Amino acid sequence: MLKNISWIKSTCCFRNANEPCRIIFLLNQGENANEQSNRSGEWRQNSLLGFGVYKIKKGEEFERVIREAIRVGYRHFDTAKIYGNEEALGREIQKSGVPREQIFITSKVWTTDLGYEATKKAFEQSCKKLNVTYLDMYLIHFAGPRYLEAWKAMEELYSEGKIKVIGVANFEIQHLKNVIKSAAHIILRWHLQRGIVVIPKSSNPQRILR
Repeated sequence: MLKNISWIKSTCCFRNANEPCRIIFLLNQGENANEQSNRSGEWRQNSLLGFGVYKIKKGEEFERVIREAIRVGYRHFDTAKIYGNEEALGREIQKSGVPREQIFITSKVWTTDLGYEATKKAFEQSCKKLNVTYLDMYLIHFAGPRYLEAWKAMEELYSEGKIKVIGVANFEIQHLKNVIKSAAHIILRWHLQRGIVVIPKSSNPQRILR
């Protein structure tokens, strides 16, 4: 099933052998070869080295740190609703004069905003605070209740062009497997709706039924 996903990038670290502390699953669905090439080029250029803004003090210190990060060449900034600094980050990016298309912004939906409608609302609120019309990457911060409904909402936002890359953070293996199943079904349907021949393979009776 995974070979039907255009591309996946994941990073993980482990506190011990049984406790994954961070997994990111990035899904890029159904683009043609040129679009994949263009977007992967943008990914390499703008996003491989990101600047995290967690726990940076608000006010003058925050402004100074972000200005310096932009000055020395950072173009990927990682924030989240729970960090409480989306608005301040958006303001400094605007003041920098760097064109929006040269900035890669990541934000995350918090556990209290998981669910189909709640996630869409949280996304719009983050965009408003950051003063942008789209996000380069949007992640589910933790696998709280209704995370699969949140993922569905994010897939729709991706299809609408409002998010360039969707993913998750701090997921355990089973949570990630559930998301991959959901994504694989959508990708199969996308191909079938366009008259593209799809030949999935499985020896598992439950997966054959699906």
